[in-house]
Amino acid sequence: MSLTNLLLLITSSITIVYILVWGHGKVPIVFPIDKSVNYLNKGSDFSTSTAASVFSFATLLVAIFDLYGIFQLWLLWAVFTSGLGVSLLIPMIKPLLKDVSEMSYFPNLPEYLGHKYNKQFLAKVTSVFSVLSYNAVLGLEVYVFARILNLLVPDIPLLTWIIVFVATVLLVSALGGFRIVVLTDKFQTIALLVFLGISITFLLIKFPPINDSPLLSSTRFPIAQGLTPFLISLLLINLLTYFTDFNIFQKVVSAKSSAINKRSIWASVGLLVLTWTLVIACAAVSYERDPLSYSGFSTFLSQIQASQVVLGFAVVGFVAAALSTATSQFTATSHLTYSLLSKKSKSALPPLLIMLLIMAVAISLLLHLEFTIWDFILAVYGTQLSLVPSFTFAMYAKRSLPEYWAAALCSVVLGYSSGWIFALLTKWHGLSSLTYWTPVISFIVSLLTFYFIVVFTRNPQGGDSLEAS
Repeated sequence: MSLTNLLLLITSSITIVYILVWGHGKVPIVFPIDKSVNYLNKGSDFSTSTAASVFSFATLLVAIFDLYGIFQLWLLWAVFTSGLGVSLLIPMIKPLLKDVSEMSYFPNLPEYLGHKYNKQFLAKVTSVFSVLSYNAVLGLEVYVFARILNLLVPDIPLLTWIIVFVATVLLVSALGGFRIVVLTDKFQTIALLVFLGISITFLLIKFPPINDSPLLSSTRFPIAQGLTPFLISLLLINLLTYFTDFNIFQKVVSAKSSAINKRSIWASVGLLVLTWTLVIACAAVSYERDPLSYSGFSTFLSQIQASQVVLGFAVVGFVAAALSTATSQFTATSHLTYSLLSKKSKSALPPLLIMLLIMAVAISLLLHLEFTIWDFILAVYGTQLSLVPSFTFAMYAKRSLPEYWAAALCSVVLGYSSGWIFALLTKWHGLSSLTYWTPVISFIVSLLTFYFIVVFTRNPQGGDSLEAS
């Protein structure tokens, strides 16, 4: 039996046994979260975990290396906008915790919206779109992991690495639950910082730079095709997506106190800025060593393979990053999917099968529609911006929110739909440069829809209570 077939047999067996065991309730379900437990009671837990959630390390790591050959130091825009975006989370802590204190459980984001607008249907529809988005992100993380490991060990097929990684994420997440997410996030942050520091040092010593122009010369800020929509979309995503990021939302509502939230968010800003800067610096150093034949992360891997020690650190750091992000996304998606279907099925098997199906579709889009990793990031996180108007209004509006459930519902549906339709059409017709506009399209459609319905609808019919139902 070949090594490939052996790996397939082992991982398939583990996955099947796991599904059967989990489906019969022998292993604790990852969610729902028990409100009596303080999952985040230390600032260090929150800051490292939140920084890791904000920076989907394995995916963005590869995307930044791939994008550096196009935009170079324009990527520093991401450092500023992401740090600013995370700091903007602080004003939402007080109203959010006040709302959650009135509920008998830690809600997920769709449940929170359903509770505030007093409409269960809104919670269900938002859950459907959220399930699609977060499972797509999980599929993206699986694909990136498999792609990199396939480059390192080409004798093992891509499909084998996908199966190995999915089985590992399932087992780790189910056995550790939300707490394992915090632990893997902390390990990810430490492992990535060590890996990046060692890699930059090694490249500086081993390979002399070919490009000796000044660091901030105009040649390092090229006016590339798609630069304007890229910068605008990056601004929107980094400023607004964190408001509606499920992982951050869950950590804010389950932290022990408001003080921990605030201190830890500021610490997260520092960690995030440091990590973004190191990743861009590492990509820059790699690019300067071989600018003519630079091909992104694969070039970087070929450079560090000159040292088995550095390569070892790279593999550990990358695997830690991929596992951390995947367990975070799996925890989020399992909660959303399970809560969406829990009234129809008490077994965990149907939610899991749905999650695996959406992941498979996401990987197929990457492989067959020629979505780049960055295209997919823009589509997933860009369409997530459609939640911003209704979520922000729910936290801060001093009005009777049940009257505006229709505005929230339509803005979410049209925002998500328009963004994905635009992204798919641009890829289908080969207009890749237009894909950068996906976040802008989704957010504007959602915002205008919400605004006009609120303004022109005077007395929409109210809804039922989420908790009462």
